[in-house]
Amino acid sequence: MKTNRLYRIWVITTMSIRFFLEIWWFQQRKAKLPPRELTLQWELLLKQQAKRFKARALSLEGILIKVGQFLSTRADLLPAIFTDELSGLIDQVTPVPREAALKVLESQWQAPYTEHLLEIGTAAVASASIAVVYKAKLLDGTAVAIKIQRPRIDRIFQADFRAIRIVMKLTKRFTSWGKSLDLDRLYSELVEIVSKELDFIQEMQHAESFERNIDPALRVRVPKYYTALITRRIIVMEWIEGFLITDLQALHKHGLKPKEIVQRFAASFLQQLIVDGFFHADPHPGNIRLEADGTLVFIDFGMMGSISRAQRTSFISLISALLLQNYPLMVTALAELRFVNKVADQAQIADAMEAATNLYLSRGFQSFDEQAIQTLMTQLRSFVNGNAIQMPAEFAFLGRAAGIVSGVIATLAPDVDYLALGKEIAKPMLDKTFGNERKDVRYSIPPILLLTGKAILRLPLQLEQLLQIQIRQGELSLKQSRANGWTKYYQKKQKFTALLFVSLWLAAIGLYAFQSHEAGYAAAVSSLPFLVYYRSLDKKFERMMASPLTEQAGDLA
Repeated sequence: MKTNRLYRIWVITTMSIRFFLEIWWFQQRKAKLPPRELTLQWELLLKQQAKRFKARALSLEGILIKVGQFLSTRADLLPAIFTDELSGLIDQVTPVPREAALKVLESQWQAPYTEHLLEIGTAAVASASIAVVYKAKLLDGTAVAIKIQRPRIDRIFQADFRAIRIVMKLTKRFTSWGKSLDLDRLYSELVEIVSKELDFIQEMQHAESFERNIDPALRVRVPKYYTALITRRIIVMEWIEGFLITDLQALHKHGLKPKEIVQRFAASFLQQLIVDGFFHADPHPGNIRLEADGTLVFIDFGMMGSISRAQRTSFISLISALLLQNYPLMVTALAELRFVNKVADQAQIADAMEAATNLYLSRGFQSFDEQAIQTLMTQLRSFVNGNAIQMPAEFAFLGRAAGIVSGVIATLAPDVDYLALGKEIAKPMLDKTFGNERKDVRYSIPPILLLTGKAILRLPLQLEQLLQIQIRQGELSLKQSRANGWTKYYQKKQKFTALLFVSLWLAAIGLYAFQSHEAGYAAAVSSLPFLVYYRSLDKKFERMMASPLTEQAGDLA
């Protein structure tokens, strides 16, 4: 029954509608509940939904397993009561009967399995949404893992795609957050990426590309693949003796430090993002094994994502802005990536992001009073409802991967300082990345300094715009003020500009003296616009004092 297309579409769609209605009804009632009761009711609802989803996913299998695995890794955002309930989806998927798996294997090899294998296990060692894994031995005795696709899995996924399409249409039509997402493109991305995951030959090619990008210093590797035995539905690869990356007991047993694992795992993902532009889009704990010596072994390269050169540059700007805690620059980078609408009020978004980032980094609400939290949530909802914040479909799977990585980190090191971790691993990586790309003039300056330099170079124009605005506003009140008010105003601007000019030159001298020559040169060059602007203020002041408007103000006084 579960392979019937109409049945699957009906079950997935009705379950989703029920969840939406339950959440909507809770939102209608929450104002009438006291805070403690509100929390209890919300956790109860989440637990009930997680249980129903898990039961349905285990019975239907297919794409629901992937959705549940993703949600189970979001320990950083979702309550433990929810993620704990779904965590079993990583290793509780019912395996395919051995006879059915061998039938697929021999059909793909077009020969009895004994022609290539000395033996194959009597039971599957792993079972996932697309395939099952058996331990086997080649004719020479080499231990291997054989991944065999489930029977009729392509038909099951095609039905699930139809169901997801219906759910997305309902979401777009009846929810405010659905309107802020490019769900049509998201659906296309989902179909494209998951369809590729059904082709095991392409998965092997992904693994080869991933292996070429590995930085040896991170102690990361991929299994060996046996190309001659691989088909579209069968993969044969090296057997990995390891354990889940989130198995804290195993880490302790082998003397491995969780924070050191976190550092290398996060560095690997960041490298995939900003250096390689080719990332593992499904890095849940079942796909990241740890060997006894601490080596990270990535497996299952069916779901991969790519990022263009221009997008990587914007992500570098975003990461640098986050490390600087420069929220206006962060919003600018997000706008370049189309996460922020071009017509949105970026200043308001920057303020909200600062509060949200502080809340996230603090790992709780301890430093925020109830009114501050409510204000922040109201702001964020208004941004989403007004389409100021949006989710570009091309980044949906990157967001999924980043969420999984964040969840794994939260499991290994719940008290990790994300900002400190980012600074520790990002700076050398950014320096290395920019150092390898000197042909582009943008990469001749360290990225953090580049961001600061951009902001500095924009300051004269922004000051000029501020002056023009204040002049226009001043025209309405000149009849009640003397011309010497303008004199003081321009003198203050001149002093401010001169101070910035001198400060930048002092910084340049200091940076150069401490062997940071590139930064020193950049600071010196960045000061030149202020020198030009300082000189222009004299001329503007002379013209203003000679204008009829100023003379009239003086006469009226």
